[in-house]
Amino acid sequence: MAPDGVCVCNVIAGRRRLLDVVRLWDDTFSSVRILATDPNYFLVGTVRPLDAEEATPERMAENMRGWAPLAQITRDVTSMIVDTARHLRERTLIGWFTVEEFVVLLHDPDVIV
Repeated sequence: MAPDGVCVCNVIAGRRRLLDVVRLWDDTFSSVRILATDPNYFLVGTVRPLDAEEATPERMAENMRGWAPLAQITRDVTSMIVDTARHLRERTLIGWFTVEEFVVLLHDPDVIV
């Protein structure tokens, strides 16, 4: 991959397999974020580490709005991303997560996967 490359993978899996895939991506890429839309989990891996500002839910939503064809399709997904903090508080597996946040939610038996 190019130094600024991004790899995205859509995963639909149960809790155990999802953990395996997230761990593999975390071992492979410098930065990994997960866009959870239930039942789809989009893993986003980058070669270059992302700084804290680049990887925020707000920045992700802003980037998606900038892609005209995608923005039309993903209005609901964009709102999910922006509402990530609320989803974390509510222990809902929807939003834009770090690996650590996502794994904590996956380990919570009350969170539906």
